[in-house]
Amino acid sequence: MNSNLKPLSYPDEAALQVETIGGADTHFTPLTLARNSEPKRCVIGAETYRAWFAQLSSSLPVTLAVESTQGLESHCRDLREQLRKMPMPKAIDTNLRRELVTLCQRGPVSVRSSATLEDNQGVSKTATRDTYLGVVGVDAVIAQIIDCFVSMWDDKAVKIWADRGVDPANISMVIEVS
Repeated sequence: MNSNLKPLSYPDEAALQVETIGGADTHFTPLTLARNSEPKRCVIGAETYRAWFAQLSSSLPVTLAVESTQGLESHCRDLREQLRKMPMPKAIDTNLRRELVTLCQRGPVSVRSSATLEDNQGVSKTATRDTYLGVVGVDAVIAQIIDCFVSMWDDKAVKIWADRGVDPANISMVIEVS
């Protein structure tokens, strides 16, 4: 299985790669490692988002109707409704549960998401999506991860990506649980 399809507990070497976890986390990870070698968080890499998103029954259109605000809002709303119904792929769910149980036993956790384009192509304002604090239990964490994935398809963010020439098919999300 691709190493990006499982959570990456620091100091995993893959947790330092921009293509795995996005721009911002690669700047902060070395600081975290220098302070404390005990993993207190894990990162769900971009490949997990891609595998989850690939389950969508209808394919993402090559171009979104970004010239029509109402059309884009409607399309993104419909897409988010479809995405909310999708579970985590079974193999990924199994790996997530195995990794998250230790973090969740310590108490409430935060679930923070970032688009992989953070700090790239002038789209940093669209990079950080949803964050959830005080999440208790593995099931709740996985539900919040899916909520974060769904938040990628906010119509305002999609419009900004399109205006900057970014293809939505090239955008992924990374989740940090700590």
